[in-house]
Amino acid sequence: MITDINLILILIVLLFLLLVIKDINNIDKAFLKKKKESIQTSTISKKVNSVEVYNGEGNLDIKTITSSNLLGIIISSSCPACMPHFENFLNISSQLISPKDYYVFLHEDDHEAKEYLSLIQQDFQILFYKDNFIRELEVDFLPVFFLLDKDGIIKILTPIEQQFISKLTNFGLISA
Repeated sequence: MITDINLILILIVLLFLLLVIKDINNIDKAFLKKKKESIQTSTISKKVNSVEVYNGEGNLDIKTITSSNLLGIIISSSCPACMPHFENFLNISSQLISPKDYYVFLHEDDHEAKEYLSLIQQDFQILFYKDNFIRELEVDFLPVFFLLDKDGIIKILTPIEQQFISKLTNFGLISA
């Protein structure tokens, strides 16, 4: 039988658990908000050092292809969000940016992503990278939409394609 003391103890434990769960939710919300704000901070000024990429014919230094602004997108077949975001980028940018005006970066071993791009049937400029490319950009999320200026400075770095288009418009690189 449940006595009054046992009932009171059960109520105290339940109240304690409710308070703990509420605090955990507040902590999670604060963490997620801070993480979202840090990811959406997309105008930066980090200089990229020399990094080699491969264009299918030979190695290139990333700086040799940045005589003007370089628009880049990094996707991966192991990233569940990459392909939907990339397809959305294609949809919203189709009237604004030609596929010949940006590069799609794939890991050198990502054959599935290469096959995926071939199915889209657009003439993408594809560059392959090694792990050091991601480390040099200091990327900790995928997909990545970025702008590297002619001096090798990252001006935009975001996982959000709409924000990428908006920043490109703000910089006067495209007109929406």
